[in-house]
Parts: sequence; structure tokens; C-alpha cells
Amino acid sequence: MPADVVVARAIKAHTRALLVILAAPLVLAGLGAAALSLAGPYGSDPPAIAGVTMIAQGQVLGLIAAGLVGKGLADLLRRSGTPGSTDARRLAASGAAGRVLSRTMSQLATMVKVILVAAVVGIVVWAAIDLSALAGAVVGAVLVAQVAVVVALARVGVLHRTARSLPGP
Repeated sequence: MPADVVVARAIKAHTRALLVILAAPLVLAGLGAAALSLAGPYGSDPPAIAGVTMIAQGQVLGLIAAGLVGKGLADLLRRSGTPGSTDARRLAASGAAGRVLSRTMSQLATMVKVILVAAVVGIVVWAAIDLSALAGAVVGAVLVAQVAVVVALARVGVLHRTARSLPGP
């Protein structure tokens, strides 16, 4: 496979994964705003506050996951040089593009676990703080878990598929 194709596929996979993962915090922002809007005068009650704080937690974790993908993308862009350059050929021939993909996939697998643990911990914390907030915390945790699903889908559906198509070192 030509070096430019290897580098382009790795960069394209990182770009797509970054866009997919960045969509999750944006959707959560819309859901949080809608929830507060619909809550009306009850927006300051414990269930609403618990739900919104859980949504904010999901947003932050989604942005961290996007940052990990962005780090891999920046690494590829920095090391690839211009198309057809010696740097691009060296990057492809050494298998470094595949290693960057593997590293990003590994980091996202860890992030999926962190996101799911954070959702459960958030429920426990809100149950300890105010039991009446438990329903809002559970609803928020479901939305946080959806961020984990988005990250996992980006990892498997975009990055892993591309990594399998690249030649080995």
C-alpha cells in the first residue's frame, strides 16, 4: 500500500472519530438545556440539579475522550509532513501510523471504562447527598453511559476498522 494512502487513512480515521466523539457533548448540552427549560420552576430542585450535573460530567468526559483522539491526530499530522515526503514514507514504512491508531484505541477503551465508572459513582454520590435526587442522577447516568457508547462506537467502528486495513510494520 502506498505510504500516502496509509498516512491518509490513519489521519482520516482520527478525524472521523474526533467528530463523532465531539458530537456527544454537543448533544448533551442540548439535552441539558432542554431539561432545564422543561423543568421550569422545578429546575432548582435536587432531581434536576442531579441530572444536569451528571450531564455536565458526561460532557467533560466526552471532551477528554475527544482530546485523546485529537492528540493522536496531532501526532500523525506532525510526523507525516507533506504528501509524498520522506517523512510520510518513513511514517508508513515504520508502522508508526498503525501504532498511533492502536494507542488511540487503547486510550479510548480505557475512557469507556472511566465513563461508565463515573456514571455509577455519580449515582452513588447523589444518593448519599440527597436521596430525592436519585431519579435525576439515574437519568443523567443513562445519558453519561450513552457517551461511553459513542466513544466505543468511534473506537471500533472507525479506528479499529482502519487499523485492520493498514499493513503491518
